[in-house]
Amino acid sequence: MRAALAVACLALALGCRQGGEPATTQRQMNSDAHAAFEQSDAQLQALYASIGPRLDDGDRARLAAAETAWTAYRDSNCAAEQALYDGGSIAPLIHFACLAKLTDERIGELKRVYDEPLARQ
Repeated sequence: MRAALAVACLALALGCRQGGEPATTQRQMNSDAHAAFEQSDAQLQALYASIGPRLDDGDRARLAAAETAWTAYRDSNCAAEQALYDGGSIAPLIHFACLAKLTDERIGELKRVYDEPLARQ
């Protein structure tokens, strides 16, 4: 299982280099995974910014509470995943790939639950 996760993360990192060149070092792969997470996080923040104004005060407060809990879960879960590789040079890649994956999943969830229904109103 751990090997499969590492291979999946490696594949993610190899596809992230700008200019289409694959990463050739662990440092590049780690950097690419970090950049992928930063891009996902920016998309998530933009989505929050677009959803918030369309909610009433109560719904906005509930979403904020849910996001606080979700962020704590994401960070804790990915730290636990990374801990399986502590001491290894792949640990940062595992961590950032996990953060990006969960963030991308959350974007999809927020679009489905909030953004799309609000757009129909």
